[in-house]
Amino acid sequence: MVKYVLVFDAAHAGPRGTGFIVVCIIFVVVGLFFVAVSRKAPTPQKRTYRGVFGLAFLLLGAITSWAMYRDYNAVSDYTQARVVDGLVSSFKPMPTEGHAMESFCVQSKCFYYSDYVVTPGFNNTSSHGGPIKLGIHVRVTYVGNTILKLEIAR
Repeated sequence: MVKYVLVFDAAHAGPRGTGFIVVCIIFVVVGLFFVAVSRKAPTPQKRTYRGVFGLAFLLLGAITSWAMYRDYNAVSDYTQARVVDGLVSSFKPMPTEGHAMESFCVQSKCFYYSDYVVTPGFNNTSSHGGPIKLGIHVRVTYVGNTILKLEIAR
């Protein structure tokens, strides 16, 4: 029987990308501010400019916040999760100087992730100290392409 060491569990990782969430909130606040002050602008042209600018910021912040909430909410329900275990194959590490996606396969299921993509799932690339290496035995719990739990055999 294979014994595994838990490397990552989204259920216990807590909110990640909090800096990104703060930026989304700032966009919403700036958007609301410009929408509010657009009514007091001295000319109709400035009212329109400030209103459109404010709505753009408001929508960008709100849509991005909603998308992040949707992603985090989707992975909180493990009932949809699948599990695959086996040896890591087709491993393509992210280059240390680049922002490419790192990828690996276990059996016929392949995963793609990056340190630079905000996700509730595992995204720690090997060039930034991540544990994935070619040929190691892993057990991966996932939904879609999001790794909810990563375990490595001892």
